[in-house]
Amino acid sequence: LPTYGLTEATSQVATLSPRVWPEALHTCGRPLPFLRVEVRGPDGRALSPGEEGEIAVSGPTVSEGYFDEPGADRVASRRRWLLTGDIGTREETGRLIVLDRRVDRLVVGGENVSPAEVERALAEHPAIAEVCVVGVPAGAWGHEIAAAVTLRPDAHVTVEELREHAGRRLASFKVPRRFHVAITLPRNSAGKPLRGEIRSWFLSHVAKEDSA
Repeated sequence: LPTYGLTEATSQVATLSPRVWPEALHTCGRPLPFLRVEVRGPDGRALSPGEEGEIAVSGPTVSEGYFDEPGADRVASRRRWLLTGDIGTREETGRLIVLDRRVDRLVVGGENVSPAEVERALAEHPAIAEVCVVGVPAGAWGHEIAAAVTLRPDAHVTVEELREHAGRRLASFKVPRRFHVAITLPRNSAGKPLRGEIRSWFLSHVAKEDSA
């Protein structure tokens, strides 16, 4: 069952109920008992269903802060809301949809781009086994989208084919400008792609191109 949680909230925050499985597998379900979840805009205002913003969590399982780091916590002391740094939205039913980490969101020519949306589009290609999308700084344009992919056994695909595939599913500014076909993607102990390492790989190649 899809679940959303984080260490600062003592793990689980929302989980999809078995009663609605598999109807709402694109969501993380509703908040657990005694927890409140809001999706907030840049001004801190709680947003309406369907609007995207930062996920905030409140309840008895939410940490008051970080040990010995009084300036590091993002918990509002007056109301004890944890600002998670995750981007999401809520359905009219109250079920939570997690979209991205805020730090992973990209800006391309003034437009916000969700790495998860680009990853989903690329993952529909039959040759793709795994994909991770990151942003490479591109001056006034904000970011240039870069995608690292691994292929299924015995599969073959060209960069042009991947770009054409993405172009049929995404707006032109969301189509990756850079691709890298890897044997494996670096992952942490929890199995999540290490975006920082993948981003550093692309940055090193951009630097080599600029110095050539």
